[in-house]
Amino acid sequence: MELFLIRHGEFNYKDIKADPGLSKRGRLQSKLIAKRLSKERFDKIYSSDLQRNIETLEYIKKYHKKTPIIITPQLREVCRELNGAKKRPRITYERIKADKKNIEYVYNRILKDNRLNSKILLIVHGNVINYLLAKFLGVNSKKFWKIMIWPTSLTQVETNKKEYIIKLIGNTSHLKDEQFSMQPHLDFDGNHV
Repeated sequence: MELFLIRHGEFNYKDIKADPGLSKRGRLQSKLIAKRLSKERFDKIYSSDLQRNIETLEYIKKYHKKTPIIITPQLREVCRELNGAKKRPRITYERIKADKKNIEYVYNRILKDNRLNSKILLIVHGNVINYLLAKFLGVNSKKFWKIMIWPTSLTQVETNKKEYIIKLIGNTSHLKDEQFSMQPHLDFDGNHV
């Protein structure tokens, strides 16, 4: 199975609401990753249900009209504490455990519901990708907080459902320097992290 993981396009982080949409640059980034992936043939596309992911998905769908799409809240951004960031007072152990459970559930469903020769695209969040990279490498996810996964970056992983080969991590070759910039992450509640 080949997994293509992309982070959503840059969101409008000046928008205070909990579920901001893409910025102008984020729409451009999404258009460029969609074009980059246009020649691929995916068996399924999975996406978080947050607005920035859905808007990124809209660009990708233009090239993949017949591909089944599964949109789920279980792929939403996870709290950064899951990947080892300094714990914030309002993040509970239950929240960390629930976030981990959500990712594990969806990932296991992907493995169970798809053939070994499938190509699967996931449109997710930076912390989700970091968590999955730790899983693929068989290391503690607490080491992955400081890895920056840029908007619309591409990570590729091949798996036989037991072992993993990471082919690409956070590749942004479809973007020019002026098309990405450091941007804060948002948690479930829209707080900058």
